[in-house]
Amino acid sequence: MRVSRSAILFILGVLTIFFLGSSYALWFNNDLIPFTATSGELPTPLAAATAGAEDNPPNAVRLTVMETGIVAIKAEQLADAGLSFDELSSTSFSLTHNSQEVPFLIHGDTDSPTLYFYAQASDNRLEPLSVYMLRSGQGTAINSRDASPNGPGSTSGYHLFKWEEDRFFVQHAGGDDVWMGPSRMAPDKWTYRLDEINVDTGLAELTLHLFSNREGPNDPDHHVVIQVNEQTVANHAWDGIQHEIISVPLVDGILNAGDENSITLLIEDKSNISSETIYINELTLAYQGPLSLDKGQITFTSDADNIVINDVESDALVFDITNHEAPVYLTNVQTVNDSVHFSGSNVRSEYI
Repeated sequence: MRVSRSAILFILGVLTIFFLGSSYALWFNNDLIPFTATSGELPTPLAAATAGAEDNPPNAVRLTVMETGIVAIKAEQLADAGLSFDELSSTSFSLTHNSQEVPFLIHGDTDSPTLYFYAQASDNRLEPLSVYMLRSGQGTAINSRDASPNGPGSTSGYHLFKWEEDRFFVQHAGGDDVWMGPSRMAPDKWTYRLDEINVDTGLAELTLHLFSNREGPNDPDHHVVIQVNEQTVANHAWDGIQHEIISVPLVDGILNAGDENSITLLIEDKSNISSETIYINELTLAYQGPLSLDKGQITFTSDADNIVINDVESDALVFDITNHEAPVYLTNVQTVNDSVHFSGSNVRSEYI
């Protein structure tokens, strides 16, 4: 019996719909755990929640994180997600990430407490979501340290600004990072304007992550010039198809304090390679600047004995996250007018 081509295509179409429907059902019925999303600045609300049946409330929620920072979840938000509990505490809930315990803090009014924890975004481009599980059981309370200030404090710290834009999938890039930012074909230039940072000294370090997608007869066959505020700070060359990381220390006077700064990459055509393309994958700038909460939560490092953060509109929570897996909550910080004062740990430490 001869089967027509249209009949075969129809049968394949029905089978495709069947298997896609089965996959959809499996994905959205994973242990009947509601899917909960988090995003934004501190405090971070639950953006969405799907609860189980009212007569069979879930004993866990899945928290999906896309940005690194302190996540804040109110007790009533968990209740709205369908989670049943009598008390929000480390004795009644366990928070895990990749099956590892994550310490958390319960803080705020007794009638409306808030759960805080330090979340880390995924660094795997193939798995962009970082999932935390909050379920019934014995958990881990965050450690604390008395941070009562004992003298005048430093109002400056070390910051890290990072820019990355996953725009193009470059399969032959290799490694874990195959998503690239904007591309430029030589000769050309790319400029990024920095208006998000506030520098109080010119000392800094600029790092660019690039990818070259062509190889020619010249060695080296790729040449770029890096400029900061139209001043040349590096002239760099390399060879072949590969990821290239360029780190440039910036001397005092290069960066504009309290003003906009520009980073320019000049891609020179010296290789005689047809269609030579350079991808700008990542830009980071480590710099020293004032400590201020005028734009929300901040992350910085400091080795000062005492630290002062300005532009605080209300009581602030401070964490020492030097060990990302075991953050420490700083108690007895003092709020004076619009500033928060606390003691450091006498060594270079990371705070949020």
